[in-house]
Amino acid sequence: MNRTHNSTVGRVLIAGAVGMVGFSMAMSGCVSYTNVPVPASAPAFKNANHSQPILVLTRALEAVINEHPAGDGAYAINLPMGTAPETFEKIIANLPEGATMPIEGMDADMPTYHIGRVWIRASDAKVDVIYPFTGMDGVSSEQNVTIWLSGGVRSWRVHRRQYWAAGTIPTPPVYVPIAEEEEPTGEVIEQTVEESSEDQNDESSQSAQDE
Repeated sequence: MNRTHNSTVGRVLIAGAVGMVGFSMAMSGCVSYTNVPVPASAPAFKNANHSQPILVLTRALEAVINEHPAGDGAYAINLPMGTAPETFEKIIANLPEGATMPIEGMDADMPTYHIGRVWIRASDAKVDVIYPFTGMDGVSSEQNVTIWLSGGVRSWRVHRRQYWAAGTIPTPPVYVPIAEEEEPTGEVIEQTVEESSEDQNDESSQSAQDE
């Protein structure tokens, strides 16, 4: 009887140990995730130019802008540093009318929606948004909200909004995206060299005539 009992207990303990090992391996496995800005120990994605961050940012901004519109005119969206102009365009194309990307010399009074952080872990995501707000007294301020989303394999959807006191989420500097300059082709370089040589020959001929 004791031998049977001990054997049963042993099997239960072994099964429990195997289960814990399996759980630990699953938890430490490779899971797609994103943090923008990048923390000290960089995760898989370091910027917002991948498909999932683009979808998450679009849904979060769409929700905030629809609930807290800046008015009937233009407004800017300030995305994390390193976001490509193409990413701005993809997101803007799916936002309420009037959205634009920041530009040099932009009016300081332009209503702007700032992204403070993008956090994605598999099917869960959070986005910190700082949005423009004008109170009943006409005083303008920047308010803070964290948008919680779920999705991943399914379409991303907003399921929670967590509002914070103004100033809780730091407002990031305005990031102006810069398009990469194309390398000049060999044909253009060759043409430039030929034109330069012709100019020098013309100058030499003119000098000889003057003498």
